[in-house]
Amino acid sequence: MDGLYDILESEELKTVVAGIEALHRKYAAQQQSASALSVQALTSDGEFRAREVLQALTSENLGYPGQKEVLAAGFSGWLLFPKDKEAAEVLVRYAMMAHIDAAEAAVGYPKEPWSLPRDLVARYLFTGIPFIAEVVSNFNGYKVFTESMGLDVLEEVVQRESKIIYTVVRALIYLHHGADLYRADTSRRYKPSVNRAVLVFRELDERRSGNGNIQDSHDYVGRSLLHQRWSGGKSTLALLYSADRIRVGRATLLEVMLSGIFSHKKHGHLIPRWLQMAQYVCEHIFGVMEDPALVETTQSLIGEQKPLKFAASKLSDLENNVVRKKFSRYFQSDK
Repeated sequence: MDGLYDILESEELKTVVAGIEALHRKYAAQQQSASALSVQALTSDGEFRAREVLQALTSENLGYPGQKEVLAAGFSGWLLFPKDKEAAEVLVRYAMMAHIDAAEAAVGYPKEPWSLPRDLVARYLFTGIPFIAEVVSNFNGYKVFTESMGLDVLEEVVQRESKIIYTVVRALIYLHHGADLYRADTSRRYKPSVNRAVLVFRELDERRSGNGNIQDSHDYVGRSLLHQRWSGGKSTLALLYSADRIRVGRATLLEVMLSGIFSHKKHGHLIPRWLQMAQYVCEHIFGVMEDPALVETTQSLIGEQKPLKFAASKLSDLENNVVRKKFSRYFQSDK
């Protein structure tokens, strides 16, 4: 652009910049990053650094406005779609847009007419210089709002992945019951394993196919997709299961995340409990499974937490019968 250098070096612009910096020091000086590298961990380059983001979300440091909302969106996106960075980035993009919209609403838009002073306050104080410099710039500037996939595509991804996620959760419910049985009598019970959960699904399908009136019908994915998600996202399993057991009003925390409305402001207070429940899953269920990677990857993500015990969801009579059968070495003696 012709004259750009002259504009950037002009005394008029220097005066404007000095004024904005003075306003920032006066009204927003308390803003600070919750983690120097955390937002960079959300970008599409390289591997998502989930542990770092989780540490930032649980830090007492409040960070600058909008930072933890973007981090929360990024973490939930990674948890739900660990192999689909583009889908996860959509959640981040809408968290960014929500923060910018809130900043504009705070100065009276759209009710008030546009004005340069309002626009400067909305952009550089309420949206915030740190947010623009660290978050927006790390996502290719404002182009991110036009380059990411649309909500219609995201809805397709959620519809597809949610079926897999709920299959994983159901498998973990069966494994939770299996762990209870095994710990109560190791000599007569099999250790829980994903293959044993598959056996439960298989027999349930066989019994249900023989009785179309049975009310235990569920729509779950098959063995291949279950194993694929299980092996490809081991560090996410305990958190997914625990999120399904935390109530948020009439929904669960897992449903909140799948709806794309998980936020640090509304749900951040649940994170410590969530991590403690995941610790219990790690110890009680994964601890007796013959796959040390489950414990290692989960522990590496959530750190050392005080386990919060919770009971497995109640099973239907049919499910209970099949679970006890598949986890028993001597099922006939249980009758």
